[in-house]
Amino acid sequence: MDFIWSADLVWCNSGNQPTFKTRAREEVLDITLVNHTAQHLVQGWKVDQAESGSDHAYIEFRIEGTKLQEAKFRNVKQTNWPLYRKTLQEELGDAAHRLDTASIDDLEGAVERAESSILKAFHQSCPEKKVKVKPHLTWWTPGLTQLRDRIHHVHVGAYKLGAKVCRHLLFNSGLAICTLVQPQLVRTLEICTSST
Repeated sequence: MDFIWSADLVWCNSGNQPTFKTRAREEVLDITLVNHTAQHLVQGWKVDQAESGSDHAYIEFRIEGTKLQEAKFRNVKQTNWPLYRKTLQEELGDAAHRLDTASIDDLEGAVERAESSILKAFHQSCPEKKVKVKPHLTWWTPGLTQLRDRIHHVHVGAYKLGAKVCRHLLFNSGLAICTLVQPQLVRTLEICTSST
């Protein structure tokens, strides 16, 4: 119980349905633990009544993640420029020739039409595309970014300088503790220690 409190964990169990059954007894032994940040993500926790083939019952719940947001953008590099020119020419026509004796009001109207024509041609020749945007990771900190960058630097250096130097860099710079943050480092450590 001390570990649960010290690690700031909460249990997701709801109700008092037994999770453990034998002929002699029934108890709620199995608990589902999460941290406070993830508590709201666990939905529909329940003990499943299906036969599990064990003394322990199945526990069922859903993880409700943050949905990816959709964003729209236009990739200018993929614009169909011949279509743009053709559409713009059709929209504007001979507008430039009609401005010879124009008043200020006529000029302002012509500018609005030109702007509208340019946008219409661009929208036709460069259609919007939908992309999924990942939500911001609230747990990722600038400190983790610095550690990731240092690990990447050492990882790349391992291939350039050789395994002995890699081992020296990793263990003497204190980056060995970062294996919890960057799983690829575990493989780098294995390579470095096995080849010396």
